[in-house]
Amino acid sequence: MRWNSDRDHFVVDGCDRARKALRSEIRRQVEAEFAEAWTASGWFRRWWLRRKIRAEVARRLDKSAPPGALY
Repeated sequence: MRWNSDRDHFVVDGCDRARKALRSEIRRQVEAEFAEAWTASGWFRRWWLRRKIRAEVARRLDKSAPPGALY
């Protein structure tokens, strides 16, 4: 095994790369889960749902690409 190949090294921005790669798919999934509630809501509830969606996306990103992990 060669230790000096590029695939054997950690990268400084690995967490950012992983989160960027996952963000759009996770956001799509979460928005799909909230779609029914979104269409049946007024402006205040949509504001609240937007905050809830943002928090859920962040939670799933933290689970899928933890900030403290090595990349």
